[in-house]
Amino acid sequence: MSPLGLLLHAWRLRRVRWALQTLNRRLAAYEASYGLAAVQLTDEDWRAAGLTRMPH
Repeated sequence: MSPLGLLLHAWRLRRVRWALQTLNRRLAAYEASYGLAAVQLTDEDWRAAGLTRMPH
């Protein structure tokens, strides 16, 4: 991968991390206001997003 490609990849990773941190802060504020049970994703929600649930 070229140096420019590496820089672009690193920039994208930073953007993804920033977005996840922002989402986690907003979710924490929402849960503090409405309670932890306010957001419960179902298997149907996961499938609709094109994702599968990871086994614990």
